[in-house]
Amino acid sequence: MKLLICISYYHYVDGRTYTLVHNTIANIIKNYDCILKIVVHTNSEQGKQAIISNFQDVLVIVCSQLQHPFSLTLQHRQYMHDNIDAYDTFMYIEDDMIVSYQALCNYLNNFNVLWPHYVPSFLRFEMRGEELYTTDITTRHSMHGNVMTIAGKDYYNFNKLYCGCWAITKDILKQLLDVLISPIPLHPLPRETAASFVNRQLQKPCLVEVHYVDTKLHVNNLSLIYHSSNIYVNNIKEPWAKLNVKDIFIK
Repeated sequence: MKLLICISYYHYVDGRTYTLVHNTIANIIKNYDCILKIVVHTNSEQGKQAIISNFQDVLVIVCSQLQHPFSLTLQHRQYMHDNIDAYDTFMYIEDDMIVSYQALCNYLNNFNVLWPHYVPSFLRFEMRGEELYTTDITTRHSMHGNVMTIAGKDYYNFNKLYCGCWAITKDILKQLLDVLISPIPLHPLPRETAASFVNRQLQKPCLVEVHYVDTKLHVNNLSLIYHSSNIYVNNIKEPWAKLNVKDIFIK
């Protein structure tokens, strides 16, 4: 695999987000068993210096003339478009996500099976102690409602999830280049749509791989990715990350 990974990094003075993007990049470099290039789009020169001082092989592009701050999460699209023939796989990831290499490979395999009728999706989680809580779902789902068996695997249709990460092979992306760089309204700019080409813009049902343990339905571990900022799980004012991953499905 020859992989291009694009990361959107909002740099803030307090350094909190630097710690997150540092962890994200370090995880990729340490654990991804492939030829890869990491490209970071950031909003400040300070953000660039913070990264290249630790990761000299990472290309950091400063986007200082954005039409809207949220349009930072659009910048990776043109870069992917312009480098379509240089890589065979493309990935976008937010600056606070931890995605294992095994999870990425499983996602890509699912993409090839599900396309063009469906797309795969990850499910984000945060942690409190040893427990995992999903940031993408706030209500429990019937285990009998949207389970689909395709090519010997079970999937659950959660429709248009937002998971802060997507990946795609060159062969499929080449079919979608016009969509990839199509204009998105800037006022107001939906940051999640800008950052979620596969889940939101392709207008396909988003399927998360699941499996049964005895008679209970569970999300497959390779479909789970870590939202390492943990900003929701301990915030009682937010509805996100309050549903334990083990309790998503009810009979």
